Amino acid sequence: MLNTKSICSKKMFIRLMMVVVGSSLMGIGVGVAVQSTLGADPLAVLWEGFSDTFSITLGTANMVIALLMLIPPLFFDRSQIGIGTILSPLLVGYFTDLVLSVTIADLPFAAEIILMLVGLLGLAVGVAIYASADLGRSTYDACIFLIHKKANIAIGKLRSAGDFLLLIFGVLMGGTISLGPIVAIFTIGPVMQMTFQKITSMNQVKLLFEE
Repeated sequence: MLNTKSICSKKMFIRLMMVVVGSSLMGIGVGVAVQSTLGADPLAVLWEGFSDTFSITLGTANMVIALLMLIPPLFFDRSQIGIGTILSPLLVGYFTDLVLSVTIADLPFAAEIILMLVGLLGLAVGVAIYASADLGRSTYDACIFLIHKKANIAIGKLRSAGDFLLLIFGVLMGGTISLGPIVAIFTIGPVMQMTFQKITSMNQVKLLFEE
């Protein structure tokens, strides 16, 4: 019995580390993309537009939007809510701020493009890693996985469609459109889906969810 509990604790620890590593990578990715000056993911555009429309801070806009996105999982699939729902945004915020605290000299446009792509790819892979742990997802990702679970639509397509809608709403509300969010629509979803499928198909990962 003690050995079984020890194995279960080890499995839970590994899954928790997946949340930590994935979320940290997401934060680094967002920070790197923002440092490119070309913009990051479309959700940030919505935060900006929401902030301008209702005359609130960017941080408050982030919290309000997160609370609104929490409603569908609460009503339709609470399995999407867990420790990752709280831990992931905290880690993302911390590592984003950490990267943004580094001063970068003016870069040529080609270097900015590379920096933006590296950041967006890091964000996409990070989402896949932490989501694979299945310990709860941030509110936006929870909505994506909820629809995937209910409608059986590919995660990558849902993420791309969601990013597109966020960008549109953000711009309509006064958010600034830039190259980064546009590129994100076509890159984050496919890379996230491919990485998520690779991770969840690994035998070592499957063992983490066995009783």
